[in-house]
Amino acid sequence: FSRPGELQSLQKIDYRSLPKGMEGYVFTIFETLLDSTVGFSISSGIHNNTVWSEYIRVNTGGANTAFENSHFALFNGISFSEEFNKLSRGSLEFPEQGATAIITVESLTAESSTNGKSALILSGPGIKSKNSLYITSFDFAYIDAFRHHTQNYPMGIELLFVDKTGAVAAIPRTIEVKVA
Repeated sequence: FSRPGELQSLQKIDYRSLPKGMEGYVFTIFETLLDSTVGFSISSGIHNNTVWSEYIRVNTGGANTAFENSHFALFNGISFSEEFNKLSRGSLEFPEQGATAIITVESLTAESSTNGKSALILSGPGIKSKNSLYITSFDFAYIDAFRHHTQNYPMGIELLFVDKTGAVAAIPRTIEVKVA
């Protein structure tokens, strides 16, 4: 989150027993972020979400919680889920209690192409001028909801995008996001 919108790559780890449809990169994120004191949720838009939730709970010790109590929540970027609007934004007294939404996307790049990618134009703290992220198969209603949830700074949520190749990019609540 200290390099907003800058692409990073996760190391590929071959997990032998992942539930059907779960990318190893997604599990790596949860394995890194969760322990017995941290709550998570899996959106109903994720195929096989109850199996995923149980697998993550057993293998990380994280608590499967309601979206309102989640520290981290996983969403399918193809289609907006109203569960996103249930995420905690923290409070003025405790803004750090705002959730992080982990959003899976087909493709995430820093360069434009003609393959149906749309751009997120990012500006704000940690970005020299502007930064662009290009995303394939993404419902931009997530960005509208992100803007709504971050309008009362310091309260808000963070976004963490991950694609099928392990590319990740973080967008903290301090960043202004435009769609181009």
